[in-house]
Amino acid sequence: MIKKLIRWTEKFAEHKHSELALAIVSFTESSIFPIPPDFLIIAILSHHIKKSWIKIASNATVSSVVGGVFGYIIGHFFYQYVGIQLVHFYGVENQIAEIGMKLRENAFWFLILLSFTPIPYKVATISSGIFNVSFPLFLIASIIGRAKRFFLVAYLSHRFGERAKKKVLETEEKYIWFSLLAVVVLVYLLFIK
Repeated sequence: MIKKLIRWTEKFAEHKHSELALAIVSFTESSIFPIPPDFLIIAILSHHIKKSWIKIASNATVSSVVGGVFGYIIGHFFYQYVGIQLVHFYGVENQIAEIGMKLRENAFWFLILLSFTPIPYKVATISSGIFNVSFPLFLIASIIGRAKRFFLVAYLSHRFGERAKKKVLETEEKYIWFSLLAVVVLVYLLFIK
């Protein structure tokens, strides 16, 4: 089912409104939709090689952060009505509890890290609302984390084009490895450089 959703999402890359589709996917992925926008970013930049990778990354970042705010609101104000249904639907009850412990320890850096991992970002956004993470802290961490992720994905897609698409989009496992590579780059940029 996930592969079908990925292929369905990729079809929007060829559409004249591909950037609107990216905004919608980025927004919904941060709160309810299971497919990360990375697939659509890669497909758009592979299909439209003259499009600005910076514009595409900015679109995904802004839309994802706004969607993250929606996820935060679901967790903070509507968890009993909507959030709990989403948590059960995706089967992430254990992840929510673990994330809650990590958010209490160091919410800022943990949210930035979650922006890069294969853990669906909606888990981080809804959890942040549930566990009353400071909203300004949540917003700043989301902007930094999502920007680093989407700008990295867009740059690599722009730089390596069709090769990036083939390597990353063939299977979910390759996406996970790509995400882990992004985590390594983030750790390097934040703590080593």
